[in-house]
Amino acid sequence: MNTLLYLATTLLVYTYFTRFFEDDLLGYLSAVLFAVSLPVVLYGTMVLSDMSGYFFLMLGLFVIDRLLEKNTFVSHFLINVYIGIAILSREYCLVLYPYYLLRYFLPKTRSEFTFGSFVADVKTIFQKLPKLSALLVSWLPTSLYNYLSN
Repeated sequence: MNTLLYLATTLLVYTYFTRFFEDDLLGYLSAVLFAVSLPVVLYGTMVLSDMSGYFFLMLGLFVIDRLLEKNTFVSHFLINVYIGIAILSREYCLVLYPYYLLRYFLPKTRSEFTFGSFVADVKTIFQKLPKLSALLVSWLPTSLYNYLSN
């Protein structure tokens, strides 16, 4: 199973970085560097949960990017449920929270910093806060697991 996750995660790395950099060569080099990196080679094929964590991490980047395009309460709810499930696979999937918040709050393009843009950004943050109430949902799977395991 870990070998299949190894191959799937390498494919996810390739497609994500090809889309991120908008260059096939950089996507290919990113996938090669991921596939031959020491932690992946040592621990990725062993019977451990590292490879599932890498897989959920890369898949989480896709889920967050795709669902933020819709920008509805349901999409924010689904993102946070996914992050909660990903955290159950490996704890380093917590890095999806800052990624989600930065992708949500920061604009796609930034020309230069001015006081007017800062005020506009603060105003936008307060307008977006109700949708972030779905953030509390992501703690449900972890807290439910902790409650049932005790």
